[in-house]
Amino acid sequence: MLSEFCERNNAGWNVTCPAGGSLPKMTLKSLLSNKFPVFAAAPALAMNPGFALAAYATICGHLKQPLRFPGGIEAWQSHISHITGKLNGYFAEWVVLTEETKNQKFNIHDNSFFTCESLWPKLAGWYGIDWTGPEETGLTEVEFGHSPPPRGYGPRALIRYKFNFEDWAASPDVKQAWTELAEKHDLVCKDLNQLTQALKFGNTTVQQPGALILSMDKARKLGWHGYVDTYQGLLEVFDEFAKLKMIPNVPKISVRFP
Repeated sequence: MLSEFCERNNAGWNVTCPAGGSLPKMTLKSLLSNKFPVFAAAPALAMNPGFALAAYATICGHLKQPLRFPGGIEAWQSHISHITGKLNGYFAEWVVLTEETKNQKFNIHDNSFFTCESLWPKLAGWYGIDWTGPEETGLTEVEFGHSPPPRGYGPRALIRYKFNFEDWAASPDVKQAWTELAEKHDLVCKDLNQLTQALKFGNTTVQQPGALILSMDKARKLGWHGYVDTYQGLLEVFDEFAKLKMIPNVPKISVRFP
């Protein structure tokens, strides 16, 4: 349908597939973008895992609790290709202005090696709190419903987690902590219940059943060499959240990047 529309109107088309942990949902535009989670700051939070991480670390810091990892060892150690919003925007501009990319579909991610195992000490350091890795007892296991899975072979994917963000946010001490933070820092959202969907989507980063790596070979061969350190990009997103009064300022007790 897209190609037919563009052909009738003498226009080109592109589909960009940002990295992340969700199934794509496509909308018809001159430039289509698959609905994958992107680390970016925006008031609309429905599909933004970065906010869940920011809210979680903020509340743990306020309660002086360690930053517990919610998922299993698979999610802890697996490399997940992520994309930060600014690079995603630059790529969208590049792909529509480059003649050689016309009428094609492309992956896009930061070209940065990202694991929760590397993120967690950094995230805890920004807030000056301790952290713990994945637990191996008392985990909930959820098997994906596709058999065979989308790749067409192999077993169903299995997600394992100790807790998820929305259940964590429902506890009275967490709700009270957010109320105190919201009043102290004049945050735009005073009720944590209103952020349930955003928190729920944060599970895509910490409950992956395995590695998710997208190839950038196609875009590289046509001249794209964009790069962002995903950890550094995430901290910049936190700062932007703070400017929007969505979270308090990040303490930045310890900030280290390779």
